[in-house]
Amino acid sequence: MIFYLDYILFALVFFFLFYDILIRITYLLDNLNNLYTDTNTTKDIIFYMISNSDQTTSHNTTVQITHTDAGWSNSIRQIFIYGTGVFRLSLLRAGGSPGQRSFIIATTLVSDAGTKAINNAINDPSYVKNHINNWKQI
Repeated sequence: MIFYLDYILFALVFFFLFYDILIRITYLLDNLNNLYTDTNTTKDIIFYMISNSDQTTSHNTTVQITHTDAGWSNSIRQIFIYGTGVFRLSLLRAGGSPGQRSFIIATTLVSDAGTKAINNAINDPSYVKNHINNWKQI
């Protein structure tokens, strides 16, 4: 069964590779006739840009950085941090004292908050300034 599955997978990969190559060849052959006409020179095809004849409109781009904790990287980071905290709790002999457990839980929470702050500060240069201004307003 696995022997036939290998052949089937090989045939599928080969078919899709052949199909992609065939599509690219037909695209080039279709456009080869239009390549050296008077309206489309090689320079125009390679260095094509949109005409900027309409000078009355202006184009502006605003960048808004959103700080979110969604995504695989943040989830993996949190699993690593809290998993390390749980591992440190499990290493305490006989459960440890309440002060030791509180210290481990507090350092785990501080490390999670610290990594979020560092991540936001790296991704948004104005994050620290805005964060300090928000705390002053509060």
